[in-house]
Parts: sequence; C-alpha cells; structure tokens
Amino acid sequence: MLLLWTLVRLLPRTLHTWIWVVFLLSNLQAIAQTNTSSNGITKARLQSTNQQQLAADIRQLELQHGQPLELGIWLGTSGGRALMTRDADRIRPTASAIKTAFLVELFARYHQALDAVPAGLDEILSDQHPAVAHFSPEQRAEIRQGLSMATVRQIGMIMMGSKKASNLVYNAAANVTTALLGGPAELTQRIHARSPAFKNLHVRRYMLAPRNVTGDNTSTTVAMASVLQQLASATLPQMPGRSLQESASALLTADERYGLRGKHFFKDGALDTDPLTRVQAGWCYPAGSSEAVVYVVMVEQADPGDRPREQVANRLSQFSREVTRLVLATVQLTAGNDLATDNETAQANNRSRLPTNRITVEEALDGWLALFDGATTYGFADAQLSAAEPETVISGGATTTEFTDFELRVGVTQAGELVLPDRTVMLQPGTHTLTSRGKRGPIRLNQGFAVSRLNLKPLELKSLFNGRDYSGWERRGRIPTASKPGAVWSISDRAMRVVGGPEALEYAPLNGPHMFADFLLQLEGCTRRAGTNGGLFIRNEPGRTMMGYEIQLHHSWYDPKGARHGYTTGGIDDRLQARAAVAVDHLPFRLTVVALGPHLATWVNGYQTADWIDTRPPHTNPRSGLRLESGTLQIQAHDPETDLEIRQVLLRPY
Repeated sequence: MLLLWTLVRLLPRTLHTWIWVVFLLSNLQAIAQTNTSSNGITKARLQSTNQQQLAADIRQLELQHGQPLELGIWLGTSGGRALMTRDADRIRPTASAIKTAFLVELFARYHQALDAVPAGLDEILSDQHPAVAHFSPEQRAEIRQGLSMATVRQIGMIMMGSKKASNLVYNAAANVTTALLGGPAELTQRIHARSPAFKNLHVRRYMLAPRNVTGDNTSTTVAMASVLQQLASATLPQMPGRSLQESASALLTADERYGLRGKHFFKDGALDTDPLTRVQAGWCYPAGSSEAVVYVVMVEQADPGDRPREQVANRLSQFSREVTRLVLATVQLTAGNDLATDNETAQANNRSRLPTNRITVEEALDGWLALFDGATTYGFADAQLSAAEPETVISGGATTTEFTDFELRVGVTQAGELVLPDRTVMLQPGTHTLTSRGKRGPIRLNQGFAVSRLNLKPLELKSLFNGRDYSGWERRGRIPTASKPGAVWSISDRAMRVVGGPEALEYAPLNGPHMFADFLLQLEGCTRRAGTNGGLFIRNEPGRTMMGYEIQLHHSWYDPKGARHGYTTGGIDDRLQARAAVAVDHLPFRLTVVALGPHLATWVNGYQTADWIDTRPPHTNPRSGLRLESGTLQIQAHDPETDLEIRQVLLRPY
C-alpha cells in the first residue's frame, strides 16, 4: 500500500489528483460495505476483526489523507472499560466538544432555577465584558438579541446546538456559561473539583477569542471520555439527579449515527485555525445493550500545506468521521459479546457491570454494601474526594442513609475519627473491622479522616420466606381465567419462582396485612429469562394491589420517556432512575432497600443505585404522594414474559 501511494505521488499533478479521488472513493465504498449492519456481515467481521486489524485500517485512512496529523482515540463502555485506545493521554485542543463539561457545571449550579433568566446576564452581555468584548459591535448586537432574555436551560441548549441559533449566538452561549461560572480559570477549577478524572481538562479562553493569547481549551482524549462516561452512567459526583437528566436532554441526539444502531448523545467540535482540529465525541446504546458505548476521536493537523484551508478543513472533517465510523463499526460487531447478558457471557458481564472495585460480587451477594464507590461522593453529604495513590479516597461528611446493627470494614488512609451511631472511634491507617449495635444513625467521617473503603453488612435481619412454602404470603391481583391464567408460582431448591403475570405476592402473615414503614430490606433474586420485569412494592396502600413505592427488578433499561436511561433494577419507578444497570439476567443479584421517613436508598450488588427524598404532599397512595405510614410488601410479576426467582427476603425494622 505504501509503495502504491509513493508511485501515485510521483505522477503528474492532474493525473495524481484523479487517481487519488478514485482510490479514496473506492476505499470509502469498501469501508461502507464492510460496516453494513446486516447480521451476516456483522458475524463474519466479528470473527476476524481485532485491535491490530482496526489499527491497520486506521493507518490506511491516514495514508489516504496524505498529510501529517495527530490522532487520539478512546473507545469503551460507560462503566470505564476500555475497548480500544490510541494516544489517549496526550493533551489536545478540544474545540466545541468541551462544552459538554460546561453544560454539566451550568446545570449543576442552577439545578433549582433552570427555567429562570440567570442574574447578571445583562452585565455579561455588555460591551466591556470579556465574554463578548472581542466581538464587533454588530456581532454584540446579534448576541444580545439572541440571549438577553434566555433562561439557563435555553443557554445550555443553544450552547450545545440542540436549540437552533446562529453560529455566533451558539458560541456566545458558551461564553455566557463560562462567565456565569466565574470565567475560564474558575470554570476549570469547578470541572477539576467535580472528579479527579477530569484533571487534564482546561478552559483557557472564551469561544472565538484568539487561540494564541491565553492558549487553547484542551483535554486528553481519556479525560473527555471520562466526562461522557460519568454522564452516560449517571455517576457524576455531587451532581443533582435532575441535573443529570436535564444535561442529557440538552445534548444533540441522533439515531443510528455512524451506522451504529441505537440512540446517540453527542457533542462534536471543529477549529479551522492552526492547528486545525476535529473532535467526534458521544455515547450510544447499541441495539440489545443496556450499557452505553463511549467514543472520543480527536484529530489535529498543524499545517494545511499548500492546499486551500477550506479544502484541507473539509478533508480533515471527512477523515475524522471515517475513523469514527470505522471504530464504531467494530463496536457494533463486538458489542453483542462484550455487553450482552445471555447465559454464556453473564458471569463475565456481572463483574464488568459492577461499577466499583471497592467490593466484590461475592461480598455483595453475601449482603455487603460499598458505602463509598471509589469514584464519587454519592450517598454522602459534605464529603470530599482526593486523588491519592493508589486509590481515590473520601474524607469528611456523613452518609445520607442511617444504619443500625451492622459490621463495618474500613480501609483507612489518613488517621482520624470515625463516628458510628453508638460511639466514636479513632482509627490509624490500615484495615479495620468494627461492629455497631443498639443505635441508629449515619456514619460520619470527621474532618481530616480519609478512607479508601467503607463497606457495611447489616445484621439482625429476619427472614420473611421460609424456603419451603408460601406461609405468610398471599397472591394479589385479578382472578385468573382460562384466557388470562395469570402467574404460576412454585417453590424449588428453597426459592420461590413466578412465571407469567401480571400479579403480585403480598407478605401477609396470619391472613392479614403485615405492615412496615421504616426498615432495611435485602432481597436475593435471579431473573430466569432475559428482559424479565418485576418489582418490589413497599409501603403499599393496604387493600390494594401494587400501589406503593416500586423498586424496580428489571435489569434492562426501561424508559417510557425516551431519555437515555430508565428505571432499571434499583430505580424507584416514576421517581428516580437507577444510577447504572448493575444486575445481569440469569445470575443472582441482591437488592438492598432502606426506607426511613421520606428518604429511600437502594443498592444493587452492593453498589448504591438510588438516594431519594420524597418531597411531595402527603397521600395514602405512594404513587400519588408522600406516604410515611406503614404499608404492605408486594413482589410483582409484571407480565406474561416474567420469569423471576426469589431466594431470600430479609428485613430489619427501624
């Protein structure tokens, strides 16, 4: 290939141009044919494609481009598992793709006032403010016309391109965002404080300001990917849940982008001054996958050479798109094996989908909870993260959930005081095992005390299922008929199993309602059929079927509103999406629920998936409002496709 290209370059310029065009078009056609989504080609390519082949294909595109360039790639899952990387740690210009990080900080700060005009907007749009001072008077007038009465949400959507505006107003919206957040330096500090993974992302200038004065807005490919990973998996540290949802809704979306089936969320970028820069960045859910695929392709070309700049810029755009298409075509072929949840790959995926390394699957199935997930302060109030070696640590603050009667394993990195519900202990660096009994409360890390692990196992739980029969449980729902037989319940190997539905099984010992208000509950189950949909209803309104707070038991993403993620296992149906899809069909999982007053918290396989306070007005039915009174427990069999096994239901009243 290299020899052929060298010979072509030696031909006369006109002939060389025509050969180059024919050569490029023929290869692009071959790539398009290779990347088709038909099942036959997909399976054949899967058997032969690997990272070496992908690297060779990308190198072929570089030779076709014919001019020196720099290329960074990060491809992987929203859980952080890399599938393919290339020079992902080199700092590069980010172009407009950096606006995704801007959006996160904007919606986090104004999460309670997204539909209000932000204070100080008029001052930012004045002629002297550095956010707009580098524009001409005519341009500033156009900017004021487009943004003077814009709400925070509108500013964010214009900045991301999901709300139409002129290119000038589009870039000015990013400048307004930067100014609202204190300017480039303070915005950089905010981004770095959000997560240690973002430390190589820097904001140095307002959009369309000269790049050579203060320097470029830059990032490594992996840092840019980290922003997308945490946004896609809803694991951004100290980020209000509503802000996560609204941030995703402000991004650009497309179906089957780059030939990869599924919905895409993305923000690309382009700079046509030197170095010319192109960024393709986003995430998507390939068909049949409940875990997002994240991709970032960053390309820069220092010198346009002797060709017209516009022509070179267009060719660089084409190159970046073709590289991205090629990379994602490989994911389309491998996603079924890397991300699927069938029997053959379930065991490996169960480990890969546990979004923390601070607990093992075996520990989680034994009842342990990772109070600190190793990457965020989720589940804590007033805590701080520090990027320490070899692991990120958490210090200060307290758990938002209260516990009683538990065993605690603590990995201490900096000595200090740990406040338990029943006492305060001084701990030195090292690993410690403690127990706390008799009192209920949060777990507090006093100032200066830092830990890398904080794992808790509840004690004194009572079993509500004897493993032999349905003593204490009664069926609830419509009366079965010949045409609609309902669910089939059975017990085998000390586990209850339900096939079919819709129906519910209610905990009702002594043929009457048995009610709980505040408690910690652990349920061990297994979905015996892919896509099985069930639920656990708590504080259910007495005398009614499935009219309580519903904790989802459904490992697939279920999303009736079309957003990027939905009420998967651990989510609180119609109230709060789970942070991530953790459990896997065909394998055991353990759900933990803590209900205390208006606060509900859940863990799936030891990873906290929900932390929610019900602020609605009181109502007897939790589907309509806040219910603090006790209610029944019900296990839901959602539909005829349900096949759900429950092995344990353990409960500790609070």
